[in-house]
Amino acid sequence: MDQGWAAIIAAMVGLVGALGGALAGGYAAIRGAREGAERAARAALEHAARQARDQHEHWLRQERRAAYADMLKDADEHEMKVAQLVSYVENGDTGAQFLEAMADVQSSQIRIIRRIGPVMTIASRGVREAYKTYVKVCRRTSAYLMGRQPADVDSDEAGQYYRAIVLRGGVLTMTVAADIQTGPTVPTGE
Repeated sequence: MDQGWAAIIAAMVGLVGALGGALAGGYAAIRGAREGAERAARAALEHAARQARDQHEHWLRQERRAAYADMLKDADEHEMKVAQLVSYVENGDTGAQFLEAMADVQSSQIRIIRRIGPVMTIASRGVREAYKTYVKVCRRTSAYLMGRQPADVDSDEAGQYYRAIVLRGGVLTMTVAADIQTGPTVPTGE
């Protein structure tokens, strides 16, 4: 074999080696780029999902706080109205002021009952249960008052109903405080 052919064969072997190396390198580069892009896309999706979850949790905390504030304001108002009514009973005043106080108790109870929807939708399980119990006690009190003539309302019995409302209001307040401090961030079908 002469030197010309040896150079051509060496060049062809070099060309085949270079093309093979280039193909293998290109394949590895493409595969690496694809895997890198997939990892970057996965990381971006996870980041977006985490950010969306965090924003939702923040929004939910804000909505809960607003709903809880309104709920507790209504409960405080109701307790004050019942206290005023009990005061009239204890003083033997069963006239026009008593009837007006009774109407005020009913109006405040209606606000409490109307609040059930928003509270049950957004509140944690503990707050929902405490609110249900509070509403039950309020309804029992109203049933007792509405079933009697003003002169027939017993001051001791009315006082017991009032104390039950205050007790359940305190439990509700403490449950809300605990939920705000440590509570779940997403309402579940608990």
